[in-house]
Amino acid sequence: MFRRAFDFQKARVRRRVNHSKRKQRHSVYAAYGKNKIDNMQEHDTMLQFDKHNFTPESEHDAPIDRDELLKRCLGEADFALSIVEQFLDNWNRDYRQLEDTVAERLSTNNPLPLKQTAHRLRGTAATIAAKNLAHKLGQLEASVAMDDVAFYRHALEELNHEVKRVSRFASESLSHS
Repeated sequence: MFRRAFDFQKARVRRRVNHSKRKQRHSVYAAYGKNKIDNMQEHDTMLQFDKHNFTPESEHDAPIDRDELLKRCLGEADFALSIVEQFLDNWNRDYRQLEDTVAERLSTNNPLPLKQTAHRLRGTAATIAAKNLAHKLGQLEASVAMDDVAFYRHALEELNHEVKRVSRFASESLSHS
């Protein structure tokens, strides 16, 4: 008797939870519109890891979306340049931290520090409108479950190469504004 009453109570709670989830989903659709939700889900699937194609976009794309960065800096090119320079000054320390978290990931099988570091750096790269770099860091963040040393070595080289592109772009394009 007690068991059946417990199962009945559990089923009622499950129905309430499912109902509130449906209600929440409808309120999100109402607030953002279904198309925006679908686009967000599309964006999440774009970050799925592809071991053989770590480079997301063409090498010829600008490493920084200059217009987006200037818009974020209210049109102040000097301020934009100083933000990018600050990012570049911090990159060596951040890169060493990324190397350390990759080593920790491979030795302890704990993906959390690598995921957190990649996520933080991805946010920083997105802030300076370095879309290729942010995308590569997003792929690294999405691939923390892998145990492939060669992949991580290649990913770190790609990230360093992209930061060099950002540095060249900043010195050539942003300093002449």
